[in-house]
Amino acid sequence: MAAVGTLFSPGGGPKFATDNQVGLDLSLSFKKAKEQTTVARIPREDLVSETQSGVYLCSMHTLPGTTKKLGGTDKGGRSFDHRRKWIIEQLEVQAELMAMDVVGYSVLPRTLTLLLRTRPDVAKGWSDAEVARRYQAGLYSKVPFGEKRKTAPAEEVSVMLESRVEMRRARSRLSSLTWFVGQLTESTARNCNREDENRGRFWEGRYHCLPLLDVQATAAAIGHVDLEPLIAGEATTLAGCKFSSAKLRSAPGKSGFLAPVTTGASKNKDLPNLLTVTDAELVKVLEWSSRQSRRFNDAALSDEIAAIFEKLKIRPAAWLVLVREFRDLFHRAAGNVDSLDKIRKKRGLQHLHGLAASRELFA
Repeated sequence: MAAVGTLFSPGGGPKFATDNQVGLDLSLSFKKAKEQTTVARIPREDLVSETQSGVYLCSMHTLPGTTKKLGGTDKGGRSFDHRRKWIIEQLEVQAELMAMDVVGYSVLPRTLTLLLRTRPDVAKGWSDAEVARRYQAGLYSKVPFGEKRKTAPAEEVSVMLESRVEMRRARSRLSSLTWFVGQLTESTARNCNREDENRGRFWEGRYHCLPLLDVQATAAAIGHVDLEPLIAGEATTLAGCKFSSAKLRSAPGKSGFLAPVTTGASKNKDLPNLLTVTDAELVKVLEWSSRQSRRFNDAALSDEIAAIFEKLKIRPAAWLVLVREFRDLFHRAAGNVDSLDKIRKKRGLQHLHGLAASRELFA
């Protein structure tokens, strides 16, 4: 069967095929499920634990507008890519100062996507002096584009140490998902508005937060985030993903500020959702994914890649659907059937969006 386009060609709703090249529009059944089901509204405080480590997919979109962009160029040829570079630099600074692991990221012209692991256990072990230093350093790290990041004055750290209320709040915020995302998006919006001499809103609204409940969901989310520039048509190869975590993850021996995502790379084996594959195997799957056509072809699957997918417990054809449509398939939480069913029962819901996709893709 001849390949039609590439998996990451922009535009149009691709038809995916299950194993053995059996043509099947998987997305059709998911669309029907969306029409028949009202998405359950779950408060964010019920989705994000402040005391336990968890992995979350967060995404933000800018408002429509010529200058409300994070990257790319406008019709006049003006480039906004310096904004993307600053965001990635700021992301690294915040990851070093806060109890938050950056598992993945992608900065598209109008979308910022973060894959984060909260670490309240790390913040709990810091001394008061360390908490005050890190908190103040984070506040002073938010500088305009092109300016050098400042150092927090020692006297402000000393004043903060005298207040128990401030210290308790700072320790909580250093491991807070909302605070981490808010600091990044607020400083980005201020810088972009300042540069464009604009005022008012820059982002469409609150960020979307999707808890990843198990290893399978985390693996698929990593593929989705790393390869997002290919999905959007900004790149054609894994090496061309300059503004996503694929650039760091695929660099030999250099993961930069990315947190370990596999059991072999992580010193703490108790972290949630660590993948059972090696870092090298994960990169091989990403490379393989970037070269696939819209229709899965058994002939394109080597024994080596097939063995990696067995470790991930995801079928190759299902993986390609997940990588491209992950955020459309899951709205309130992502995981296999057992993981989602636990959430459904805990919330007393008759249905939870994503169960239909999970049964099909994580079987």
